[in-house]
Amino acid sequence: MIIVYAFLFLMELASLVAFAYWGFSLNKGRFVKILFGIGTPLLVSIFWSYYIAPKAPYRLEVPLRTIVKIILFAIAAAAFYFSLTNRQDSTKIG
Repeated sequence: MIIVYAFLFLMELASLVAFAYWGFSLNKGRFVKILFGIGTPLLVSIFWSYYIAPKAPYRLEVPLRTIVKIILFAIAAAAFYFSLTNRQDSTKIG
């Protein structure tokens, strides 16, 4: 069971990295990049700590918590995907 918890923890960390990477890869000004690159993972981690974490004060019930986890991981994957396609589009010439 410890392996499952370790895997889930690594997925949580990877999703925060994906949100940060997405924020810093925006084609906006430096302030916007810093705001989204730091702010998005910070807001997600605050939400996670209040509603999803094992010792959360307002922990969601099991079916809803699982759905919210899947949604957050899917949004993180989409953010990472769009940050990669955004980088490839900005490097094309012509």
